Amino acid sequence: TLLISKEEAEELKKVHGVSFAKEYGSALGLIKQHVDELVDTIERSFQFYYTHFTHSNTISHVTMSGGGSNMKQLPELLTSRLGITCAQGSVWKNLGTKPGILPDESRSLGYATAIGLALRASDNPYHQFDMI
Repeated sequence: TLLISKEEAEELKKVHGVSFAKEYGSALGLIKQHVDELVDTIERSFQFYYTHFTHSNTISHVTMSGGGSNMKQLPELLTSRLGITCAQGSVWKNLGTKPGILPDESRSLGYATAIGLALRASDNPYHQFDMI
């Protein structure tokens, strides 16, 4: 464990992302460990997909969403480690041709699940009958 506050750790994460630099000090090992676990989890997910869906397409791209996908150097690091393109998704791409003024794309990634659920609900032909 590091002897810094949660706020200090969050600030280091925002400033440096997953770049491995000496100024990161003792945090370097901890960050590398978490990145290694993330890469291992993604690789195991790929293997599950390939072994359980024998006539599947080859995975050629990872679309990242959620606030953590904004971490500096994460898409580049995952692309390098996994050997396929990894990039942030575009959460507003399905809003049509005239969506109006939209919030900043990188900030919106933190709301990807809520945005996707709202878009799905708006396409629901039964939404007028929902009791919620």
